[in-house]
Amino acid sequence: MRKCPICASKNVHKKGKRKGKQRYRYSDCFPNFCFHNKGVQLNNQFIWFRKWIMEGQVYQYLSRDSGMSQSKIQRLFKRYLKKAPLVPIRSKNHVRLHIDGS
Repeated sequence: MRKCPICASKNVHKKGKRKGKQRYRYSDCFPNFCFHNKGVQLNNQFIWFRKWIMEGQVYQYLSRDSGMSQSKIQRLFKRYLKKAPLVPIRSKNHVRLHIDGS
């Protein structure tokens, strides 16, 4: 369990839901908060990138379906395109390299 940034307490209780997310409250200093899982957020954003690459969906539909603005989607995709994925080579004996020039 995470510590409170104010009092360093680990004494947490559920405090209802807001916008579909579980809210919590520290019982020592009483601030309300929601936990954010950055890994889940990044995986969910990558789903939109995959739809753009693999299915050819346009920014307008991705923006509508994801709830993100078109400019945010474009910035996100540029970040993904700058960082090339690492593809592990399984066999060191026989390697075939396919390059698409388009």
